[in-house]
Amino acid sequence: MGILEEFMSKELPKPIGSANGVPIYTFEDMQEVNNYKLMEEKLTGKDAELGTRPINPDGTYTSVRKLGSAVNIDRYLANRMRIVKDGTKVLYHIVDDYRAIQEQKNGRVYTNVLPAYVITANNHKLNYVETINVSDKEFINEFTKQLSNEDMIEVKKILPVNAGEVEKVHIL
Repeated sequence: MGILEEFMSKELPKPIGSANGVPIYTFEDMQEVNNYKLMEEKLTGKDAELGTRPINPDGTYTSVRKLGSAVNIDRYLANRMRIVKDGTKVLYHIVDDYRAIQEQKNGRVYTNVLPAYVITANNHKLNYVETINVSDKEFINEFTKQLSNEDMIEVKKILPVNAGEVEKVHIL
């Protein structure tokens, strides 16, 4: 197989999630996606120059091509969890606030209340139930478990877009 055939048959990495419609990749996967797109542009005759960005007349940069965002996967997927049995149901309360997770070991976190996602698992299928608030004391003392990165990716896929976010309103 030649280099061209090998390149064209290569499968691109899948994003681990998305934010505001922009795919999120690990640093290594983002590098691979960028290299693939640059090679594709070179092979199809497009200008693949990555030099300086053009500047608008007002002094701001023009928009640049954005194929995705790269994140530190361990920070993006950081979580703490507690398991709550509610009758016959098992509920998983998950906090993904990175700062609070880092401060948890000190016995103090920066805020009094943290949002936690309530998730259930039925027949190997995750379901989002709601977002609740947990106190800092609850978080410090009861959130002692952690999901694997693979499981946290699945949790992030089922979260509603607006879970924990504020609606943006334009008045002008």
